[in-house]
Amino acid sequence: MPNIKLRQDTVKSLPYLGTVKQEQCIYWDLALECFGLRIYPSGRRVYVCSYRLQKRKRLACLGRGDVLTLDQARKRSIKPGEFQGSRISPISFVAARLGNILRGSANHCEES
Repeated sequence: MPNIKLRQDTVKSLPYLGTVKQEQCIYWDLALECFGLRIYPSGRRVYVCSYRLQKRKRLACLGRGDVLTLDQARKRSIKPGEFQGSRISPISFVAARLGNILRGSANHCEES
């Protein structure tokens, strides 16, 4: 997956780079570790962040690219090492920290 410096003006113009319809296309941000923009073959864009829970890599959906700005999505992101050695699920922590903000955009995210 490509690593680029995500900017608000480029978020809407980035192309889908997958060769197969089911293939993931995630542009990872150089400015914030573990944060990226997932683009679907349909053109839909979703901000994601990567984390590990019980030695497994997970992707958390932060919200749709057409609803959130890049700065809002970066603030929702899970910071690297924030849950190291913890049994708390990062998704439940973020939901509790942000209150009901995630409820509106979580309906539009797909499980990875």
